[in-house]
Amino acid sequence: MVLRNGWYVWKVKYPNPNYKARMKWHATAYLLTLIRFVNGLTSNKKREALTESFGRVVGWLSLVFNPPKLD
Repeated sequence: MVLRNGWYVWKVKYPNPNYKARMKWHATAYLLTLIRFVNGLTSNKKREALTESFGRVVGWLSLVFNPPKLD
């Protein structure tokens, strides 16, 4: 849900982003997901970090197949 909500807010602010802006958004999402996954391997709260990282991946995939509708 974190990625879906972030995508929605970004898309409302920038309704027609160019290719470079879209790639930057995906790169940022990838980096934050990777950081959270590494936190799952190194922190004391492994379960929370891993479930959040998997939730980010699922949210990212759901954007590909079912993007939120913009009003």
